[in-house]
Amino acid sequence: MAFEPDLNATLDGPRFDGAFDLALEQGTGPSTPDDLARLCWRILWAYGVKGDYEPLQVIDVDTCVIRMADYHVIQARGRREHRPHVLQRWLDAGHMLHEGIRLGMLSEEAGPDGPRQWRLLTHTPTWLHEDGPDGASTSVQVRGFPPAEQAARLELEAERAAAEEIAAAARSARPRGRIAREYIRLDEKVGPLLALIIERNPNARVGHAMMRIAGPMLPTAFRGEPLSAVLPTLLSLHRDTGFNVGQCIDWWGHLSRVADKAAEMAQREGAGPAAVPDSDADALGSLAW
Repeated sequence: MAFEPDLNATLDGPRFDGAFDLALEQGTGPSTPDDLARLCWRILWAYGVKGDYEPLQVIDVDTCVIRMADYHVIQARGRREHRPHVLQRWLDAGHMLHEGIRLGMLSEEAGPDGPRQWRLLTHTPTWLHEDGPDGASTSVQVRGFPPAEQAARLELEAERAAAEEIAAAARSARPRGRIAREYIRLDEKVGPLLALIIERNPNARVGHAMMRIAGPMLPTAFRGEPLSAVLPTLLSLHRDTGFNVGQCIDWWGHLSRVADKAAEMAQREGAGPAAVPDSDADALGSLAW
């Protein structure tokens, strides 16, 4: 079941402002890289950058405590454990804000009516979980370095983003499975078939069957055009317009039948003058018009 935050929630139970102030002042002490990566994610979650909340730029004490209460609900879901005492919400809120300031993700400021509030300075976590060279997840620092180290890190991220963009484009353009095999077959065979048809019948034109197979992907202006005039488009039509398996099979079968007709007529011409059946003339003259 997805978490659905109550955007109109209010604090319930006693207040623990003193505990909050103490946690805000002292923080949580030394933390492991995994702790810091989880903390950064929790900060972005509390401000609505991650998760289901409406994004906020600033939050006050009450909002932070309410969101820590929701965080406890999510953490306890599916586990056999009691929901922590309401005091823990106040402590967690103070700890999170303290560490967020220390890591450079948050800053404290006075609200419009005087009460304190905390502003989110960046949507980029200081620490995050990242896949290492061996594929295992590891926690690494990505922000908060001295200038030279930070510049090197930003350059690395830019290189990775560019590489992922190229890989994503290749994945989206690369057909898979059966369709990939059909595309490869058409890559190899369509050119020779069309060349044979044009060689045996220079007047061959784009006809009804070809338009039907290609559907709306072949411009209507192509109907009746000589094959030789639109050959470059037809050679890669299956890839450029994204034929499905059925279209690939129909395309291959249609061109094969027309090429066979061309070969039959060539043999008849070699054997001497003979009347050309109307069906053959129609097939060659208009590509099964």
